[in-house]
Amino acid sequence: MEKRRDGNETQTVIWGNDGSELLLGFPNHVLPINPQIFNGPEIGKWYASNGAQGTKPENPELIKALDLFRKSPGLEEAERIKTIQEIWKIMTEEAYSVGTVGLSPAVMGVRIVKNNLGNIPARDFNGQHGRTPCAAMPVTWYFKS
Repeated sequence: MEKRRDGNETQTVIWGNDGSELLLGFPNHVLPINPQIFNGPEIGKWYASNGAQGTKPENPELIKALDLFRKSPGLEEAERIKTIQEIWKIMTEEAYSVGTVGLSPAVMGVRIVKNNLGNIPARDFNGQHGRTPCAAMPVTWYFKS
């Protein structure tokens, strides 16, 4: 699949939609912002290279969404929220991709801890941007004797 993506030969890709709940943290399933993206790798090249490589999108709404995304991290919080909402409005109306499953236990797993396992955080979060389960430091877990 990745070879076909790199050759711009994919038409449909089925993938988990994890991470899209935090657009600025993990935009990969929403916007074509880099060449490793499945929904428009050539547009991703164009965006990541500031137009030096790849293919400029023809749709003015996608260009608008990408422009809004580029400027959004530098905005004050209230304006950034409005900008991200505008991006979502564009992406929803244009339907460049169709997300079917977001942050669900089917995608990122279910947290179950046995009583004899030690060094487990009392709370944990489930999210692509947190690289679940790495935030819980599983390399430090141990079995109690």
